[in-house]
Amino acid sequence: MRQYLGLIILAIVAAALAGMYFWMKDNADPDFTGRLYSLDSNDFIKEISLQNSYGKYLFIKADAVWKLKEPGDFHASRLKLSLLENALQDFRVNRKIDSELPEYGLEKPQITVEFTTNRNDKHKIEIGNLAPSKAQIYVKDVNTGDIFITDIGRTAQFDGSLTAYRGKEVFSINQDQISKLTYFKDGKKEIALEYLGPQNWKMTYPYSAPARFLEISEMVVNMRKWTSVGYPESLDGNYEKIGLKNPSEAIEITDATGKTQLIEFGNTEKGMIYARIGSQDDIVKLFDVDVDFSLFTPEQLLFVAPLRTAIENVSSITIESLQKSSTLQINHGQNPVTVTVDGVEISAEAFYSFFVKYIGLSANGFDQQNQPGEEFLRLKTTFLDGSTQSLNLRKRTDTSYFMDFQGENGYYINSDDVDQLVGRWDALLSQVP
Repeated sequence: MRQYLGLIILAIVAAALAGMYFWMKDNADPDFTGRLYSLDSNDFIKEISLQNSYGKYLFIKADAVWKLKEPGDFHASRLKLSLLENALQDFRVNRKIDSELPEYGLEKPQITVEFTTNRNDKHKIEIGNLAPSKAQIYVKDVNTGDIFITDIGRTAQFDGSLTAYRGKEVFSINQDQISKLTYFKDGKKEIALEYLGPQNWKMTYPYSAPARFLEISEMVVNMRKWTSVGYPESLDGNYEKIGLKNPSEAIEITDATGKTQLIEFGNTEKGMIYARIGSQDDIVKLFDVDVDFSLFTPEQLLFVAPLRTAIENVSSITIESLQKSSTLQINHGQNPVTVTVDGVEISAEAFYSFFVKYIGLSANGFDQQNQPGEEFLRLKTTFLDGSTQSLNLRKRTDTSYFMDFQGENGYYINSDDVDQLVGRWDALLSQVP
């Protein structure tokens, strides 16, 4: 007998668990639990169909995100759909009504809610009139035919308009991890940018080059502020009316996971601009002042400054033209540092005026068509460790020079910037007898 004791105990435990299961199942009805439905942690709502006085709506959950599919394909409000989902998962009732009366308003319900769970269980609720207390309302579980009374607040999420269920969020990608930006003007790609790491953006179109980190970062921060402030009152397929038949501007945004979203921009009206953020009809209004693409040009965002450095690293600077040559020696043994030209110390004010312009020489564009002409100016920085960085300026046009450095010769700089550098060089030399 003793040898079967373990098996007997297991049998008793199994029977107890089975009994508990059936007891819990039998007592899962609303009269016992106070809830219309009891969904376990492995079951979740994947589809909701809702009809109320404002219209009919269909919500579908995909990849843990709710989408509004009817009456149009729109972004859904994350907050509103979360509240709607929670209201169904934890739909509490006060008490059961034994019979149905006409005054309950359930023959022609004000609201009908249907939902499907992950296990393909389908449920349907009808919501009728207010109870005499005006604080409660009659509801019917269509599957069972049971009628209940519940607090009116538990049905509030089912009586929304299209505006209430549409999301104010503009982005469907992760706006905190933007990895690529592509800007289009009149349907033509103007510039493409890629994030390579902290303080490192690269221009990948119309040519490959470093891009200005601060300016792009500021643009990204401003974009994150975009939020819907309204919707078109009536479209009827007339996208030309709001400038979205052929959008004048568009931006394609990619996040770190590779998910991409295209946002197209139309007309401006009363301080707001129309923007299509998803499907053909998923159109919102944004504040016009928040949308600024003036910096989205290669000329504005190109950042090629080959001589950029800090004075603490520099031993000397040599600048040569066809007519003259000068070497500026930086003496770090003094505090503050002193600078000499041909053994003559020059004023710190004149030197730093020159130095700021020298290290700030930056490309204004890229030219793949023309060839560099005769040399105009040679610039060389010698660093404290003995290494050097050189930049040669060669004729491009009457108003620009090619920048020749480290094998690169397609970038060019406007002659105005070079003329200012030469002017400050001349001001330095005026101090040398």
